[in-house]
Amino acid sequence: MIHSQEFQDLTIADQYFKLAHGFLEGSKELCDAMLKGDYTPDYPQTRVILHLCRQAIELFIKGAVYCDQTNQTIEGHNLKTLNDEYKKKFPEPQFQFEIPFGFENTETPKLCKKIQKIITEKIRYFYATLDQSHRYPTDNKGNSFSNPEGFIPTMFASTIEKLAKDFSRIELEIKKKGP
Repeated sequence: MIHSQEFQDLTIADQYFKLAHGFLEGSKELCDAMLKGDYTPDYPQTRVILHLCRQAIELFIKGAVYCDQTNQTIEGHNLKTLNDEYKKKFPEPQFQFEIPFGFENTETPKLCKKIQKIITEKIRYFYATLDQSHRYPTDNKGNSFSNPEGFIPTMFASTIEKLAKDFSRIELEIKKKGP
């Protein structure tokens, strides 16, 4: 029997970190199973892998922010907003990691104002619904989340491995930093 007492005895920050590692491990296990042919290589299954990874990142950021001197929590599910708060609390290079959901280029190109507005709105919508787009086929207005996109299990498996190493490294750095 697996019991919750050991988990309950952890600090709140460590509970966040443990859950983050658990979700990331689940994502990796399913991705590896897909590579071995033990998990159906189909679009819905990729959503599960991506959702588990995304959830891991959300919990990791929340745990890190909770570890900060104020024991402050942050709410919401928007990874961009959470990451912005995380970067305010931990701006130093040793605390940075790459989020694998398109955060590397969030600036819109300089285009005519009408096109720029459309692109900005699409980007805003993407981040506002990322917590839902891997779990549901549509948003709450019935708009499909299905877009032309690919999922390459080998590439995502290596992304997850890097993220796991980053989580462990950063968690140690945060604990060394202390309150």
